[in-house]
Amino acid sequence: MTKSKPSLFMFLLYSVMIMGGAGVSYYIYTAKSPAIEAAQKPLISGDTANVAIMTSLPLFSPEAANIADALGAADKPDAEAHPLGVFWSNTLSPEIYDDLTAALSSQPDLLILAQSRPFSPEQLAQFDAWVRGGGKALVFADPTLFWPSIFSVGDARRPEGATLLSPLFAYWGLEQQIDDDQPEGAWSLAGRSNAMIVVQSGHFIKSGDGDAQCTLHYGDAVAACNVGKGRAVLVSDADMLQAEFYPVDGTEAHAPILGSGNWNSVASLLQLAAE
Repeated sequence: MTKSKPSLFMFLLYSVMIMGGAGVSYYIYTAKSPAIEAAQKPLISGDTANVAIMTSLPLFSPEAANIADALGAADKPDAEAHPLGVFWSNTLSPEIYDDLTAALSSQPDLLILAQSRPFSPEQLAQFDAWVRGGGKALVFADPTLFWPSIFSVGDARRPEGATLLSPLFAYWGLEQQIDDDQPEGAWSLAGRSNAMIVVQSGHFIKSGDGDAQCTLHYGDAVAACNVGKGRAVLVSDADMLQAEFYPVDGTEAHAPILGSGNWNSVASLLQLAAE
């Protein structure tokens, strides 16, 4: 009699007991043109992608301590906004969601989780089922976030300090670890013809316990996984999304300074997710 693989929900419930009880088009900037309009290059032919994003990071609006600050932030020019958020807004036209069910109900061609708020076991099972059914996801899941914030530790408005997606990764056959001996601060990981700047990132190890088919990149900080009929690219660092790693020029277009920072690496991650 063949022993069947337990459901993700039961796997997550067991993990909680153990831990607690004990076509699509994606766009990149090219080195041939600094202008935003001319720099869009489709990686896959087809209709414009329907992109959904869930994040705890201030990518699309600056942190604001009160309503007055939030209203003032809305009047800031693009030059003061997060450059990657501006880029994604101009090229991907994403829909931003706080609720996973709503995000998946929009039938996105690509779901980006950028240090998202914690999911319940039921939501993790829902996400797993969506990927297995053919969904594509790019997941930034940092085990030790160093993102600067105006909010104190413990404030619900502060970016999520540590990912809680590791039970899902384990179900897929990946163990997420942190190397205590890595350099402090920002440093570079080589991979896919470019370097990715990270801040004390985690890394993945194949456990062999799951059914996902994964390849590791960027010093094992990135796992590109085929899960069922779908695909998920997992990045064990979200600090790579910090604004300082996306320099732009001083023109009105606020175009990226190509070949610098993480512009090429984030494009490479989008390409990995689209494969």
